[in-house]
Amino acid sequence: QCRTEVCYCALRVIMAAAARSGSSIAEGTPKSQPLSYKIHSFSSHSAAFHPRNILLDQPSDQSSRWSSGSNNPPQFIVLELEDVAVVQEIMFGKFEKQHVCNLKEFEVYGGLKTTNMIKLLSSGLKNDNKAETFSVLNKVSGVTMPVRYIKVVPLVAWGSRSAHFNFSIWHVALRGIADTTYVKQRVSEFQDLQAKEAVRLCLKYFRQRNYTDSFENLQKRTKIALEAPVLTELYDTLVKEGNFKKAEETLVTSLQGGVVHESIAKVKYTPEWTLLKSTREDGTLQDRSEKPGMRGGHQMCIDADAGHIYLFGGWEGSKDLADFWRYDITKNQWKMLSAE
Repeated sequence: QCRTEVCYCALRVIMAAAARSGSSIAEGTPKSQPLSYKIHSFSSHSAAFHPRNILLDQPSDQSSRWSSGSNNPPQFIVLELEDVAVVQEIMFGKFEKQHVCNLKEFEVYGGLKTTNMIKLLSSGLKNDNKAETFSVLNKVSGVTMPVRYIKVVPLVAWGSRSAHFNFSIWHVALRGIADTTYVKQRVSEFQDLQAKEAVRLCLKYFRQRNYTDSFENLQKRTKIALEAPVLTELYDTLVKEGNFKKAEETLVTSLQGGVVHESIAKVKYTPEWTLLKSTREDGTLQDRSEKPGMRGGHQMCIDADAGHIYLFGGWEGSKDLADFWRYDITKNQWKMLSAE
């Protein structure tokens, strides 16, 4: 009974979203414009450095800024737009000269509610007197995202290395699209996206709990796929059938067809250092004279086809080096190609 009610609720969410969206509006994208805002909330402030100071751009006035009351996280300012809009840019004004409290690292979040915000930007300011403008994320899964609230979260101040300085923001200006008709349509589309994500969460839960009937009924009524077909195939192959060989074949096919290239491109590589214990032809370890010594500032490149890594020169602490080495990855063996 409980599972049926969850399915029914999910269906109602989708149907309400569909009713809201109506027909698409054939229109061009309105021009970007300055967006008015007020201070909604903040973490803290020190002395007279209230968050409302950032509404004015007064670079020659040292007191015209927000300064946090502490550098202990989380510190933040939440801006409330005059109306819901599609924010495209955020500009940070600065003091007329360098300042230790300028934001070396910060993040910006946005959303229609303060309780559900998405990261729009992760960046930092130069420690100078020139205002900086940043483009912010305004699409999620290809759908334009309108916001009502913008949250700026300082992470590191320029003076944090030498002392514990509080954070300062001198001025913030926003630009974006506030056209009522355009924004209303974007809100409808974004709520549709959220509704579909709610259904996907239900589908995911039903599958994890093995509620097959509920899963199939909800998917059939909403016509919403939980995931890409290849992921469903992998799930069926591994979880339901336990067929590892078939799963490997599916992965290989996906790689060859470029299905997962976009996902792979988003993965950050993590370096992993391993001490190389290179060996001679007979399997014994090479001694110091048979491999490069400690150095810095050297040059390296790799011939991936041949499986060779080349190393040239560097500085060993007292003199420049000009030796040239080759490392055979397959043989795990160094060879000097030139001493000078």
